[in-house]
Amino acid sequence: MHIDFIDVKSNIEKIESLWNEYCLSSDHSYFMSPGWIHAWIECFSAGEQFQLMTIKNGTSPIYATIVNFKRQFRGGIFPSRVLNINCTGDYEKDSVCIEYNHFLQLGDDSFDINEFLKSIDTPWDEIYIPGMCLDRNPGKAIRECDQDWVIYDYDKPNFSVDLCVIPQERTGYVDSLSKSTRNHIRRTIKFYDAVGEIKLRRAASIEEALGMLADLIELKKIILSKRNGASSLNEHFVKHSTALIRNRFETGEIQMLKIQAGDQVIGYIYNLVYHGHVYFYQSGFHYERDNKASPGMLANAEAIVYNARLGNKVYDFLAGEERYKECFANQRSSMLWVRILKPSIKNWAMKTLRNARERMRSSGKK
Repeated sequence: MHIDFIDVKSNIEKIESLWNEYCLSSDHSYFMSPGWIHAWIECFSAGEQFQLMTIKNGTSPIYATIVNFKRQFRGGIFPSRVLNINCTGDYEKDSVCIEYNHFLQLGDDSFDINEFLKSIDTPWDEIYIPGMCLDRNPGKAIRECDQDWVIYDYDKPNFSVDLCVIPQERTGYVDSLSKSTRNHIRRTIKFYDAVGEIKLRRAASIEEALGMLADLIELKKIILSKRNGASSLNEHFVKHSTALIRNRFETGEIQMLKIQAGDQVIGYIYNLVYHGHVYFYQSGFHYERDNKASPGMLANAEAIVYNARLGNKVYDFLAGEERYKECFANQRSSMLWVRILKPSIKNWAMKTLRNARERMRSSGKK
């Protein structure tokens, strides 16, 4: 096994052509698709050191991914040369929230993660893999690492709905849910029926989709300001989503939905759609003073039924343990946010300090 790196900025056309070719022969998530990766490179490669990393067996490429080399400080003390997998390593830029992160598999070769780590001949201290998919490598092989040098930052549940087994109209679908969930949604339907007919509209043009995105962001900001929370929908998210909508709307990969009762907006749902898989990427809802109404529950029920009618296969809530996701889900998996440290005294000290801080936090919560 050996590894090649190609600079993205100085070889952009070659990289995009190779990535398109690799995706044709590789089962992959939307977050590895040409649409997502090209928009991500377009928006964030300036000022970064993006590289196409190709893992080869002899002369044949067997895995590929995009990496970003970055020098970062851990704990404000330890300098670390980080190899960021399909992310920048910059917290603000990474608000676009990559999930189902993995390498493109280009052949039938097995993946030896320990051999992979030994084969990286460029200086590194740490590999960061956010939102790692456990069904594909390197997530599939992560447990084969020496666990003394693996840091699991997060392990988040991933809830989804198998659309092939649910009723394709609202009443039947709501009736199929748990008693508490269906009662909750029925109350919400009754509340909005008094306002006007409940309707779902899908953006029919790029400009309409961008308008819905702007309205979604405003609704999100209003709710977060009331809760004294910070929004992840920052300028980097807006930049990336704008590029994604402009570049990929016509392919059908962008599904921007507006749910309303009469003329009153209930909320917006921003989905990514790829090969029958619907990714619930973002949302913004107009919350009522009457807490009997749950606009998010109703809007998601409408979106789930809508996508079942379209013949899509999965409605995926992505990572997160929010209660409403579990209420709808009939499938569950998980994703990991992982750092792999190169064995060294510095990294041993960093991990020891981190573990001590975690113990202090845990004891403080008791």
